[in-house]
Amino acid sequence: MSSTQGVERSESEVSESGKQRIDWVGNPSLNQFYIELCLRELDQRGRGGSSLTSNSWNKISKEIKDEFGVTTTQKNLKNRWDYLKKS
Repeated sequence: MSSTQGVERSESEVSESGKQRIDWVGNPSLNQFYIELCLRELDQRGRGGSSLTSNSWNKISKEIKDEFGVTTTQKNLKNRWDYLKKS
């Protein structure tokens, strides 16, 4: 956890709207790990349309939870996927 102006911050936060937010930019190793997992899943299982399959997203989510203790949803992961594709 890091501290910003005396406020504790974790890799995964709940925003004011109650939705979970993942700090991808604040943790480059999380971002890199995510990219490597996506590439591995693409190599092993391919795509389900323009994205990964539900099973692949679930596997990536579990591995991120195991490695970083961050809980993600398929929507969190897919939004990051879409953002990185545009970058």
